[in-house]
Amino acid sequence: MTLTFSGYYRVNYDTRNWLLLTKGLAEDPSRFPSQSKSQIMNDAFSLASTGRLDFAVALETMNFLQRERGAFVWQSAIKIITKLYTSLGPTAAYPLFEVLYIVDSSKGLTRGSNQSAK
Repeated sequence: MTLTFSGYYRVNYDTRNWLLLTKGLAEDPSRFPSQSKSQIMNDAFSLASTGRLDFAVALETMNFLQRERGAFVWQSAIKIITKLYTSLGPTAAYPLFEVLYIVDSSKGLTRGSNQSAK
């Protein structure tokens, strides 16, 4: 992973490396610069929207947001969530998205009520 970069390009990893990235973000998001965290989410969702990455993996890139306090990262996350909301709103998939991922301004992006019962 390139923590600093100078060009605009999407980076796609194999599934194992995506999951290692999401694990690292979840364990200690402070190890990653804000720009890298935003780019990881943006890359994942852009790749997922074109079928190059599973959406489940893309959603995993947001799990660290419960511990994120940086405005720059949250701006990126909110853009992604808004796009998902707009895209899924009229589809049968939206209720699942709504239940699994709820934005709570006091806690960040949180898993919905069906996850807390597990």
